[in-house]
Order: sequence, then structure tokens, then C-alpha cells
Amino acid sequence: MRDQAIYLNGVFESVLDEIVTAQDANPHQVLFLQPYSASPIVYLRDNLPTVGDPVRLYISISSDLQQVRYTANIVGWRDKSTILHDSDLRRSILQTLATHQPGEGGLYNVPEDGFSCNLIYVTRMRKLSQPFAVDNLILVSDDRPVSLNKTMPGGWMYVRPDPVGGVLID
Repeated sequence: MRDQAIYLNGVFESVLDEIVTAQDANPHQVLFLQPYSASPIVYLRDNLPTVGDPVRLYISISSDLQQVRYTANIVGWRDKSTILHDSDLRRSILQTLATHQPGEGGLYNVPEDGFSCNLIYVTRMRKLSQPFAVDNLILVSDDRPVSLNKTMPGGWMYVRPDPVGGVLID
């Protein structure tokens, strides 16, 4: 595992539950997250994760921004605008979404409004039996705990892969 992880703030729980359901049957099934942002997640873009070299992902849900409730492995990243030029890849992604993540409604904002460029490939998504406070995550930038002053979901932070405070990841 890498020396950096990603924390996503406030994903809809229904999106995560669809992934968990599909990956309970097959933990290696690659599925997708599509965070809203016109900006790429630079660490993923510049240091592409793979199945053999994943990036740990921590996620809070939109109804509870203060707790990490899900975790997964990031095993790929793509700028959605590049998918338009590869019809076979686009068809494959759309089929996977339709089969395993119908609530996503396909690829969105590609690139009509230029607002959603990140397509994150994930495996091994799971809901934590013991959620933990987001401030147990340590920012890579300054080695301080994540401090959420946000009341709205959205965005990501670069954090250390192992939470502090005796948190056990099941």
C-alpha cells in the first residue's frame, strides 16, 4: 500500500451500498466513483494506481460528514473526457455501471459541462462495522488531523494511509 491515501467527503450512501453489494459477491470486481469536480485528483492522475499498487480510500457519507464509514482500494483513475475518444472503453464502463451500479445512471457530465472529470476505479469496498471520526485521518500536507469545518459534502483530501487513535480497519 502507498504512503498516501485519499479521503472523499460526503458520498451518497446509496452509491456506496451498490458497490458493496456487487463486491461482496466478487471483491475483485472493479466499479466506479464519480466525484463532482472539474479539477482532477492530481495524486491519482500523476501516480496512477493499479490492482498491484492500490491507493487506500476513506469515505464519509453525505448524511454524516464527521465519520469515516467506508473504505476501498483505488485501483485506477481516468479523466472522463478521454473516454469519449475510446468507444470500446466507454461501452465497457457503461455496461459495468448498468449491471452493477444502476443508481449511478451511467457516466455523467462527460464533458458537456466540464464539471466531473474524475472516474475512480475501486475494488474491495466495504462498510466499516466501527465507523471512526474523520479527525483520526492525518493530512499528508502538514501531518495534522483532518479538521472538517464543512457542512456540505464534496471534495477530497490527501491523508496518511493509517488512521491514528487506535482505529482498527476491519
